Amino acid sequence: MTARRCFSIKIAAGKVSARAGKQLLDMLAEHEADAKQRLGDTEAAMRSAAAQASDEALAAAARRADNVRRAVRVQGDILRRFNAVDQVVTAARAAGQAPWWLKSELRSTAYVALSSVLETDASELAPWGNVEKLAKFFEGQAHQDFRNAIEKMRPGKLGFENKAATELDFLRAAFGDAKASAWAQGAAKAFGDAEGRLADHYIDAGGELAKREGYFPNPHIDASKARALGEENFKALVRASVDRDKVLDFNTGERMGDTKFERLLDQAWTGIDKGETGAPSSAYKGSGPLSDARTAPRLFQMRDAGSWLHFAEAVGEHASPYNAAVDHFHSMSKDIALLRHMGPNPDATLRFMQDILDREPGRLAVRATDTKPESLAKAVKANRKIESQVAGDKVALRNLYLEVAGGRGMGSPELARRAADMRSLLIGSQLGSTLITALNDPGTALMTARFNGLPVMTFMRQMMRQLTTPGSETFAAQMGMIMDHLAHLARGYDTIMGDAIRSGAAAKIGAGVIRASGLRKWTEAIRQGYGLGTMAHLATERVKAFGQLDPALRASLQRYGIGEDEWKIFGQATPSEPRPGALFLSPRDVMDTGGAGGQAAAEKLSHYINSVLDYALLAHPNARLRAKFKGDSQKGTLSGEVRASIGMYRSWTGGMIYLHGAQMLARGWDGSRLGHAAATFATVTLLGAMSMQVKQLAAGRDLRALDLSTDGMHSWAAAMLQGGGLGLFGDILAVDKTKYGNSWAAAMAGPIASAFEDVGGKLILGNAEKFLQGKPTTLGPDALYVGVRYLPGSSLWYAKLAFQRAVIDQLAKMIDPKAPERFAHIESEARKGTNQEYWWRPGQAQPEGVR
Repeated sequence: MTARRCFSIKIAAGKVSARAGKQLLDMLAEHEADAKQRLGDTEAAMRSAAAQASDEALAAAARRADNVRRAVRVQGDILRRFNAVDQVVTAARAAGQAPWWLKSELRSTAYVALSSVLETDASELAPWGNVEKLAKFFEGQAHQDFRNAIEKMRPGKLGFENKAATELDFLRAAFGDAKASAWAQGAAKAFGDAEGRLADHYIDAGGELAKREGYFPNPHIDASKARALGEENFKALVRASVDRDKVLDFNTGERMGDTKFERLLDQAWTGIDKGETGAPSSAYKGSGPLSDARTAPRLFQMRDAGSWLHFAEAVGEHASPYNAAVDHFHSMSKDIALLRHMGPNPDATLRFMQDILDREPGRLAVRATDTKPESLAKAVKANRKIESQVAGDKVALRNLYLEVAGGRGMGSPELARRAADMRSLLIGSQLGSTLITALNDPGTALMTARFNGLPVMTFMRQMMRQLTTPGSETFAAQMGMIMDHLAHLARGYDTIMGDAIRSGAAAKIGAGVIRASGLRKWTEAIRQGYGLGTMAHLATERVKAFGQLDPALRASLQRYGIGEDEWKIFGQATPSEPRPGALFLSPRDVMDTGGAGGQAAAEKLSHYINSVLDYALLAHPNARLRAKFKGDSQKGTLSGEVRASIGMYRSWTGGMIYLHGAQMLARGWDGSRLGHAAATFATVTLLGAMSMQVKQLAAGRDLRALDLSTDGMHSWAAAMLQGGGLGLFGDILAVDKTKYGNSWAAAMAGPIASAFEDVGGKLILGNAEKFLQGKPTTLGPDALYVGVRYLPGSSLWYAKLAFQRAVIDQLAKMIDPKAPERFAHIESEARKGTNQEYWWRPGQAQPEGVR
């Protein structure tokens, strides 16, 4: 009896499920077709096919069993975390030290515990690691290995110059071309080492991965380009591009048969046709087990650098080997962290976590004390409140998962691209002076250092070194910090610009203005200065016993799971000494102590540094804050793009409320924490006053009064708003309506809504209304004023005032008969509002007294 006949009988008899039986029959058919090609239509061919199908089925069954074991272990860990948090909160409630949002015994603690699997807990109740911060650890290690190549290949001249020749040299070396330069050979080796380490971690975490020598990732496929080619042309492109001899059947280690290869091509096209970019890409799309998502892409190995570029230009999202490398580090790091904390199928684990939440209303249900109507009504009201809170927690957990796992998907790619271009252009025209506002950023970093027992001067020294030393970003990467400043354009999310389509001129314009203003360098200097300051301080302190540490430092380490055992491993590590006498204890140094203990301690150190950085620099919104802004929206949908517009420029305020507010009240009304909050408020207010005064000079106005007069009190109130001390209230009131005249509704809806109001409302509809009413139109002057507001680069702090006075004001005099009245009104408003004069008056080509 043939194997096919045997399986068919077992399926018919119900001994094998129909689904499993069909899979076995399909597998057998593939092997039979390939065996016939090799051995002919013989009995030996059929036996060979049956043996291979059997081996493959057994391997698949063992793989499924391993996945089940890992999933059960992850679910057990999640339940233990839930119980641990619940016990801590119960004890804190009894002592009156529970976070104020968890004070009520009717408030579920499940969300705190479950969300801590994905991102650091703002309640400080969950000290363990999480997906988001573990991914940063692995990405930081990859950047550490690849740092010199990132520095060499990153776009130059404010991001407008792509290093095409350098990237091609690197790509040739990656494909083994001996004619590539020595630098490119070294860069290719560095990529291979970093990629190999990530592959090992992926396999250790439970991922199915066939390691390949000389592996280089393909670019993500642009579905629109692929669909334009059509199915047959796309398949022909793949056949012509891949090295067929390197397309191996990983079950046998031999060259894959034509039948199976064609089936993989069919699967790849099906994914594209359904809106997914499946097999040839390396991106996990959330369908099926994550543990099995990365072997298929490695089957499609390009023949050489030319084939890679041809394929990328034809159907890729980009044709940049640099972007492909950095993208790969980012996505691999994320997937490793997901496997470690969420198991082989993160989507299934999310459903398990949501099921825990579904049970909370029953566990916390309030029972009426008797059957009286008022008692029943009180219990019903309490239970409905519990149900409502848990329902909100369930939505929030899913939104956080989507943000961390990257499974949001996309609506219309064209809408997403146009909206992202608009945001980028708005950034290019509006954020050129944001460096002045960011002068208060060191305030939160300084107070975070003080709260966590880090000497303030250590942070300041490292920050100044990062600002003034050439190549400082590469030095930070040498210590294991992610090179956001250099690699951010290679990913879809930018910490200042938000979600964006990364290709195109608009994105380069926005990023270029940010760089030209100095804001990018400033924020990265603060971030890296804090991280390096922490490493320097720990290198010095590691010789002490854990109990001898400064109480603030010891408490901060314990909040992130670092105790005496980890501290002993830190003490055994040999710190890096990149300069004589400059010691830094980096995660790699700790990891090099060896063994599972060294790896675990290094991950905790990275978790500690990256978590505290969320508080130190609020310009980098963490996953929780991004999830709050986005909700369950998708890019390329109306709701998603509206949310993206509303969230623009508000990350600092949101972080102040969500992180520092939570830290202040994480132990109830704790006096020392309230004192820390007051000190933070005072610090950012003082720095806000400095920023405010610099803004006055940059706008051509005299300094504002800071005495205790009425004008001075108004100035200090403005300084509190400038510093962000009043959170969202300050963000709302700080909108400069007098300058641009936007409505509150448009201002609250974000910069895109304000732009539509300016262009569509005032410029077009406003002048159309005047024309229909027979009144004189002001199209020319209005176009000038609106145009300069949205001209990229016009807001750069060091050129803005001169450009306004010497160019725009002079043009206004030529085309706007009411320009003198407008200039006089501006001066009058300054006197009336803040009792200020202009040192460079509106309408004058140069300041008074200058000849």
